[in-house]
Amino acid sequence: MEREKDIEGITSLKTVVKGAGIFFIGAVLSRFITYFTRIFIARYFGPADYGLFSLGLAIIGFAGAFAVLGLPAGVTRYISYYRSKKEEAQVKGVLIFSLFAVALVSCIFGGALFLVSPQIAIIVFHKPELTNVFRIFAISVPFAALSSVLTSSFEGFQDIKYRVYTERIILNVLKLVSIVFFGVLGYGVLGIVWGYTLATVLTFFIALYFLESRVFSLKTKIKPIYIKREMLLFSLPLMLSGFMSTIMTRIDTVMLGYFRSAVEVGVYNAAVPTAQILNIATSSMAVLFLPVITELYARGQKEPLEVVYKTVTKWTFYLNLPVLLIMVFFSPQVMNLMFGPEYIAGYLALSILATGLFTGTLSFAPYYLLTMSKNTRTIFFISIVATLINVVLNWVLIPVYGLVGAAMATAATYLVNLVLLLAYSWHIMRISPFSTGLMKSIPAGLLSMAAVYLVGGLIFKSFGGYLLFLLFLLFMILYVVLILLFSGLQREDIEILKAIEKKTGLRSEPIRNVIKKFIK
Repeated sequence: MEREKDIEGITSLKTVVKGAGIFFIGAVLSRFITYFTRIFIARYFGPADYGLFSLGLAIIGFAGAFAVLGLPAGVTRYISYYRSKKEEAQVKGVLIFSLFAVALVSCIFGGALFLVSPQIAIIVFHKPELTNVFRIFAISVPFAALSSVLTSSFEGFQDIKYRVYTERIILNVLKLVSIVFFGVLGYGVLGIVWGYTLATVLTFFIALYFLESRVFSLKTKIKPIYIKREMLLFSLPLMLSGFMSTIMTRIDTVMLGYFRSAVEVGVYNAAVPTAQILNIATSSMAVLFLPVITELYARGQKEPLEVVYKTVTKWTFYLNLPVLLIMVFFSPQVMNLMFGPEYIAGYLALSILATGLFTGTLSFAPYYLLTMSKNTRTIFFISIVATLINVVLNWVLIPVYGLVGAAMATAATYLVNLVLLLAYSWHIMRISPFSTGLMKSIPAGLLSMAAVYLVGGLIFKSFGGYLLFLLFLLFMILYVVLILLFSGLQREDIEILKAIEKKTGLRSEPIRNVIKKFIK
């Protein structure tokens, strides 16, 4: 029985690896391009304009959270579910209804934002120059919302490469090219916003082309069967929880803009995307996690679901821990290297944000378990609690500690959110994401970082540039060696390496042979 559980779990893990491998490449490219775009804006335009741009992004995030009605998650779930049952009429109904509903609502919210932009800019932020920033961004709201539905459908069809092409690569390349173009022409912060909006519009049409011509044509003669009520009952709580999540991730920027200057907002938003590098591994593992566990859940296969749950969480933890430790121990050097001397003041905020986001990366697995089991109301209530805590902490801490206070509030909120999600998912499913192998990475990481930090400190007076990169490589070597010595990898990890080898053609046999020697 145990053997059968492992085999079924490993088979499902191979599906995750296949999608996650493609998505990982896209996520790395996306994060690199997005990060480079942020660096370009921050260095070329300075902290003040970068702060105004960041405030604009935060505001359209609130509009976008309502505009999608929570339907992207519903699209992923129901397309995956009905595809497994080969019911294409329902699949078509899910797509048509979702696109129509989101188009209608997103136009309403985009238009409302356009009309009230002067009031938000002057009354809330006391910065009249934000009026046109908000108005231009408002144009992008419907296109971004519809793109979200389309890319979520690619997840449901488990044809993830088209999401990678559109959301991860094309969109970010277009943003970078457009922003650089308008920036060089001297249009200032409005040029940045126009570049962002133009890229969003073009990406929607490209995503629509991929859906229609490569994935699933809406022009087929199949008569759609709609499940409007079921989808709305599933998705609306997610819309509200998504709005709460948006508040949780953007209220720090908004309240920082309310209490402090645009310059401080700009410095803080240099720390934020740097800490969000931690999301690369998480998004790669998460992208096919929901469709896979939905299928396993539909078949009543709890044991293989547990194998997937634990292993995906372990790999996410393994990949993120080194990045976290670098951002904690070398935060001033990272800020100076990436954004320049004007942004070093955000080093402490970076360390705190990275710690908070690290706990946040562990939330995706219990979140998807609750989503899959239709406990979206539970997710909503957890989001309310976390959001209220976040708002209160920001209100209390930002006036006193500025951007460090914003980072503290965000980190504390991520921790509370994780604890609540773990508690409720355990109550419902009696499955824990944590394993013995996962815990072994903690001493491996801390011992490796201590060795590198002490040796580097004794030999070099400062860490920067190429030296920081070399120290990171040394740290990774020690980290991997200690994980092996502590027997942190197991048989299911070897099977995943086999799946990666089959998919990519890269030989992993020498690595697998090494791992086997350390498996007890």
